[in-house]
Amino acid sequence: MEQKNGQTRLIEGDYGTLVMTPTWFSEIVEYEIRNYLHVKALTEIDDSTKKTILDAIMSNEDLLTLWGMSTGHYGEEVSQEVLRRLSEMYLTVCGFSFASSCLELYKQQNRTQLQKSK
Repeated sequence: MEQKNGQTRLIEGDYGTLVMTPTWFSEIVEYEIRNYLHVKALTEIDDSTKKTILDAIMSNEDLLTLWGMSTGHYGEEVSQEVLRRLSEMYLTVCGFSFASSCLELYKQQNRTQLQKSK
């Protein structure tokens, strides 16, 4: 990674480390996300939910410890910034998947209700 004009850029050798994120990363982040994104809490989701989930991810001690061991050679500030960005992207993808699943569930329920009313 390199710093240029106050921004951190990944350089060629860094992509292998980040693209091959270990399974523990996805398992821990997925666990934190599932605490907030579930059908029962669908009515409680608002604009602050993404920030709340991201805060929970960034405060997970297991994740921080394992992430620090994996990326400590980049420096703490850069390592934390990459973790935050990677978590945001992961959360966005999971959020779209969750929304798609909820929409599909809604459509199935409506089809069932329409068939019963006939």
